[in-house]
Formats: sequence, structure tokens, C-alpha cells
Amino acid sequence: MTIPSTKTEINEVLHNNIVEVKFTKVNGTTRTILATLQPEFIDNVATKNGKSTGSIKQTPDHQINCVDTEIGEWRSFRIDSIISFNVK
Repeated sequence: MTIPSTKTEINEVLHNNIVEVKFTKVNGTTRTILATLQPEFIDNVATKNGKSTGSIKQTPDHQINCVDTEIGEWRSFRIDSIISFNVK
């Protein structure tokens, strides 16, 4: 899959899928995560953190906030740091 170019496009894909995202961290290392914004994963993070409901955190336009499905926690990455973006 080609890498979506806007925050709206990326969020739409993440709302409907689990995506393997490889990106460059601020410190220059690379990280690969299985990312999503599917409601059941957001709710699981909220439950894990002792909150009654999950919600998507607000981020700047150049940043994506998502749930890392492997660890069940919020993670974020910059759109311009994406190396690969593959729907699982």
C-alpha cells in the first residue's frame, strides 16, 4: 500500500484496519508497530488505564496517535517519518 499523505487519510485507514507502520523515531532509530484506531482496541487501553471510556487524543496535524496492538498502549509518530504503511 502506498503511504497515505494526510492525517485524515491515515486515520481513516487506522479506524478500519490494523496496520504495520514502520517509522523513524525522533532519536533516529526505527520502530515497527501494529497500529489501529479501532474502537475495541481504544476501549481496551481505557480499561487497562482504569478509565471508563476510550477516546482518541488530540495531536498536531503532523502527528498520528494510535494504539499499538501488541502492547495495548498509545503510541504516536510523525507523518513525515513513515517508512512503510501496510494493512494486515
